[in-house]
Parts: sequence; C-alpha cells; structure tokens
Amino acid sequence: KNNICGETPVEFGDLEGTFANAAYVFEDVIETPIVTHSPIETHLSLVEPDPGSGRLTVYASNQSVFILRERIASALGRPIRDIRVIKGYVGGGFGGKQEPIYEIINCFAAQHCGRPVLLELTREESLSMTRTRHSDKIRIRSALDKDLHFIARDIELIANTGAYSGHGHNVALAQLSHSNALYPVPNFRFICKTVYTNIAVASAMRGYGGPQWHYAMESHVENICHRLGLDPYHFREINVCYPGGPFYTQFTGVNSSALPEMMAGGRADIGWDDFKKTEEGTVKRGIGMALASYVQSCYPHSVETSSARIIVHEDASATLVIGATEIGQGAETTFAQVAAEALGFPYEWIMMPKVIDTDVSPFDPGAYASRQTYVTGQAVKKAGLMCKNDILDFAAEEHNLDRDKIDIKQGNLINSEDESIICPIKEITWKLYYRHPVGAVCEHEAYAYPTDNTLTFAAAFAVVAVDTATGEVEVEKLRTYLDSGVIINPMAARGQLLGGAMMSYGYGLTEQLLINPKTGAIYNDNLLDYKVPRFADVPDLDGRFFESFEPSSAYGNKSMGEPPNLTPAVAIRNAVLDATGVPMNKFPLTPERVWEFLHPEEED
Repeated sequence: KNNICGETPVEFGDLEGTFANAAYVFEDVIETPIVTHSPIETHLSLVEPDPGSGRLTVYASNQSVFILRERIASALGRPIRDIRVIKGYVGGGFGGKQEPIYEIINCFAAQHCGRPVLLELTREESLSMTRTRHSDKIRIRSALDKDLHFIARDIELIANTGAYSGHGHNVALAQLSHSNALYPVPNFRFICKTVYTNIAVASAMRGYGGPQWHYAMESHVENICHRLGLDPYHFREINVCYPGGPFYTQFTGVNSSALPEMMAGGRADIGWDDFKKTEEGTVKRGIGMALASYVQSCYPHSVETSSARIIVHEDASATLVIGATEIGQGAETTFAQVAAEALGFPYEWIMMPKVIDTDVSPFDPGAYASRQTYVTGQAVKKAGLMCKNDILDFAAEEHNLDRDKIDIKQGNLINSEDESIICPIKEITWKLYYRHPVGAVCEHEAYAYPTDNTLTFAAAFAVVAVDTATGEVEVEKLRTYLDSGVIINPMAARGQLLGGAMMSYGYGLTEQLLINPKTGAIYNDNLLDYKVPRFADVPDLDGRFFESFEPSSAYGNKSMGEPPNLTPAVAIRNAVLDATGVPMNKFPLTPERVWEFLHPEEED
C-alpha cells in the first residue's frame, strides 16, 4: 500500500503570488536513466576469523572502512572491537563501494564456519546485483520577471531507489540542496519522494544526485532560452550566483568563484561567437553549454570529521597516517603534498602506509562527497603545523635564535627575513630525539570539523553533429572546466577533469541498465551490452581550470572528484537541441531515442 521510502517538502517565499504575477512561466518534465558504476575491479572481500579471540579481520575493496566496520558489527550483533577492517588497493569505486554490499554476508559465512572466506563477484553480478544510480522524474516550473531573472521555482522529484533503501532518500535530499544554489530564487518549493520498486538497488554514485539534477535544470534552462529565442550564455550570466549575492540554501554562501572567468574562457575556447549552425543533407550541427555547482562535504547534514597523524622521524622524514581512502583518485599523493607544505619538507620525505587499518588508522568516514582534500586536508595541515612548531621551538632554543624569525623551507631551517639557510632541518630533528635533555619525540594527531560548505563550479561546452535520418549524435568537440579553487596536484586534477567528462559522456549518450518490466531482471548485465564508452569513443576533448582561493580550506582548494561529472552530458544534450530545435527531455540520447524524438509521427 505504501512504497514511499522518504518524502520531504520544502517551501518558502510567496510562491503562488509570484507565479501569478510573473512575466513568463515555463515548465518541463525531465527523466533520467538507471546507470551503474562499472569499476574495473568488481566487489570482493576476504574475511578471516581469529580462532582465539573470535575477532573478524575483513580485507575489503571499500570506500568507507570505518562505516563498514560499524555496519558489520551492527548486523552481526557484535561490539565494534570484534571487527577489524583493512583496505588495500581499490580498483575504482565511484560510490558503488561506499556502503556494505556482500561483506556482511561474507562475515556471517566466515563466523559460521570458522574458516577464511573469499567472496568475489563476477562482472555480471557486479553490474546487476550491487548498486546503481537513482533514476529520476523531475518536474520543474520556473517564473521569470520582465528582465529575464528567475524569481520562483517549483519542483517535484520522484527518485527510484529500487528494492531496498541503500542511500535511499538521502540522494533526493542532496538534489534539494543543489536546486537553489546555482540560480538562487527567493520563492521556492521542492517536493521530493523516493520510492521502492522491485528492481536493482540504487544508492550513492559519483555526483550523488548532482548529475540527475543538473541534467534536468540545465535542460530546463536551455528549453527556456530556445522558447524565447535567447542567447543561453547571456541568460545564465544574469542568473547565476556570485560572492556576496543573495543565497537561499542551508549552505554558507559563495566564498570564492571564478565562474565568470570560466564561462568567458569556455565561450572563447569553443568558438561560441563565431559558430554558425549548419545543415548538410540529413546532418545538422549545433552548439551547447551547461553549468553546475557542487559542495565540499556533507556538512551540515551528517557527521563530518577527519583526522590525521604525522610522525617526524630523526632524519626529518615523516610518516603520515590517515583514515581517508585512496580509491584511485590520487588522494594519497595530494595528502602527502599537503603534509610536505605544512612541514616545510620536500615531498619525497613524506611516507604513507598503503593500507587503511581500523585498528590503527585515525578515524575518517571515507571517500565520498568530494570531501577528502577539503576536510581531511585540513586535518593533515593542522598536524603538520603542530609538528613544525615543535621543531621550530626546539631549534630556537638549541641555536639561541629568535623564534619569530625562523622557518622551515625545503627541508632547511632558514632565516625567514632573508630566507638564508641556517642548517639542514635533519640536524635539528636528530638533536630533538637524541640530545634533548628530557628526550623528545615529534608526533601529533589533529582533527578537522568543517563549519562551512561553499560551492565548486563546473562548466562544459559542446559542438555536435546530429544525423536526423539515423539519430546518431557525433560529439565533434567537448570542452570541460572547473573552478575547484587552488589546484594542489595539476596532473591528478586533469585526470579527474577528463575522466569525469567521459563518465558524463556515457551518461548522456550510451549508458542505461535495461530492465525487464515484468520480472525486474537486467537484460544488459555485461560490458558488451552495457555501453561504457571506450577509448575509441573519446571525442575531441580538452579542459582547463580557473582557480579561485577558498579561504575555508587548507590551501585554497575546493572539491574535485565529482564536479567533472556534472555538466558534459547536458552540454551535449543542449547542443543537440540547438542543432535540431527539438527539446529531448529523456536520456541517454541513443540513436534510437533521438530518432524517436525527431520522428514522433512515425512511432508505432
């Protein structure tokens, strides 16, 4: 009788009065597909029971080992101290390994038989019986004043969570948080429902509701521009949020933004002003763009804390121990960079354990919400500065120096006024350990609790050619951009930027789990029929960063992992609209679906 997993209404301002007196009112319904994570490594775990204590050691390919430990203990009815989780290398996650999947079953099996148990899924099992991205049906109604500013927004969202909750309604709530950030309005209503259906379970996936929401909103924006004959660039330019501007969400506002520069750069790169729509035979060309905003963590909705431990050794090498999870995104490299910067040491002097072990690693909720460099990075910086201060205090005493006039740079103790080298820092750390009158060590653990949640910005521009006879969409050029604050590791960041663009490309054009409507079985549970883009599918793709300085972070940085996945799909869709004049509000835009949109009179 009731298949509602969760339902949330939010409303403020004079919604109906504003719509009644608006110069323009527009409405669209957008539908998004079910897709799956498809990491190279499938789900697997090894559980080893200790014959003496009965403790379970779980070796898992997982993004959130401390949360996994707590969930296993809760499911087995055992105290947390009985469960130890160790994470080694993870061959990709994208959100699909954020929560327990089969690890609890594996723990139960190992506990029952008293023997180690290895459970590894096949590719078909991983595609069809783990987790997916929620499919959505989103109705957006917008009111504009005579100057073409958004003044009211009314949204109804239905999210399909499948047979079990997973992250369930939280993903719809994340979409609520996105829905009034990029284009803020003072009159607003958002009613979201998450429903159970007898199909594969939906849960967290890269962007956590952001891809669905931004596809819907940016399609709606483009449809408005198409109906009114407006320049889509200019319309966005006058409606986007900006530092110091009005803001109506639970977030703290826009602290930093390079969005205007990023839009202008993308416009120039793609040749927006010089582009002319063309038609050769059945092939039509068009140009499109899309914008997005994203957050830095789950604050203030759920627990946000991270910790880091740094031990500076006698030779001035340092070990950084964290609980944050490396899943292929380059987190370990970035944290080592942050530690080196805080300490004043060369990067090569920083060592990190290659595993996370809940028995010895400091607490961290894990790799999700693009939070790690922003949240854990602050903890690493704090721990590094605490160690650095200990070294400088001792150096000032040992050498009879003015504490305020010395610093550490590239592994040397320096005079901070003229940066002249006093001595290698190794001489100081050696004495700290072995010649100090009371015998000292240099080790600190620090914690970070964010009290801010500002915005990262993304943009994409695309040029496409659409064959109206076959429905095939060729992406001739795709440009993608981010304002992720100060870029700490440019090479890793570029990998995220272009990799996220290709994941979004698949979301927009090729990927969809096809489900038997009578049985719920998945038809295409293999990588032949589930169309993840191949290297051969990569279009003329490039991108760059426009840096701003985010004051609430460790070194001016903002979120990086998920924002690249938000805009390319809908930029392509909007270019298709420009080429064909037909708003396509359901995707992916496979040749079949495009052909059906273009030839509705010929459908059965």
